[in-house]
Amino acid sequence: MNRARTTLIVAGLVVFVSVSAWLVRGKEHILESGRKVLLRIEQRDPRSIFQGDYMWLRYPLAREIEAYLPHDDPPSRGTAILRLDEDDVATLSRVLTNATSSDEGSKPLDAREQRLRFRVYSDRMITVRFASQDYFFEEGLGEVFAKARYAELRVDSVGNALLVALCDENLARLGT
Repeated sequence: MNRARTTLIVAGLVVFVSVSAWLVRGKEHILESGRKVLLRIEQRDPRSIFQGDYMWLRYPLAREIEAYLPHDDPPSRGTAILRLDEDDVATLSRVLTNATSSDEGSKPLDAREQRLRFRVYSDRMITVRFASQDYFFEEGLGEVFAKARYAELRVDSVGNALLVALCDENLARLGT
């Protein structure tokens, strides 16, 4: 009985470590090979008593996507097709949801287009989220990050995104 229990515990740990490593590797791949996308941001709440200095981000793009969605029965997720300008600043081109034809979602994109996956949360109102809504930074750098106007994301070909930096109005990274 003791040997079986030990084997089960070891097997569980191996599975846990393997899945964790696989998830981390997936994020590293997005950081290494993902496309740079800049999204306009609005800042909120630059400090948390319990967590230190951070900025809660609100993306105007999320509100644009929310306007496309049906409010009576919103989808749980979807994909935004973004158009990138010469500086990689994104604007919304169109929104694909599970109600949208799967043919359109698999069409090749133009060179200046990028997919961005999003999740929809609805209680009394619809909220769209993608990447991260929080950006943590070293204590005392609040004034530096108060200049943030853009979030720099790395996005893979299917639209999975990671927040990597905040940028000022000139698109220069802050805090580096």
